[in-house]
Amino acid sequence: YVKDLSSLGDFLNGVYIMLGQSYYEGRNQAYPEVVADNIKPKANGRQLRLPYAWSMLPLNSDDVTIYSRNYTIVKACNFVIEKSTEFRSEAPVIADHFKAQALGMRALVNFNTVNVYAQSFNFTPDGSHPGIPLVLTSDPFEKITR
Repeated sequence: YVKDLSSLGDFLNGVYIMLGQSYYEGRNQAYPEVVADNIKPKANGRQLRLPYAWSMLPLNSDDVTIYSRNYTIVKACNFVIEKSTEFRSEAPVIADHFKAQALGMRALVNFNTVNVYAQSFNFTPDGSHPGIPLVLTSDPFEKITR
């Protein structure tokens, strides 16, 4: 699909839609506050009830959904970064603009992923515990590691 800078712009618009529709639906923003006991979900509500009660299963649907959405967006941003470099000769200013947007979105999603999944810096005395995986490629077959 992405064969030039124009189609890369269309793809980037799709990344924004993905960020807006699935990532900022509200639950992702509330999740860190719920698990930190700063806010309480509705008593009869279904969403975020398990994290609040600390009774999540290892593959809780909320948890897997947030994790997979975050890394889908990160990989899409990486694709834009890779392709903007490849198509830079067409229009350097536009390619750099696309790359900057993708870098910003990737940073935002990584920051919010840290809020949900990472331990605090003082979790280990020297801060050497592993954090979230840092994914810097769009390759879907590359194994995600910390």
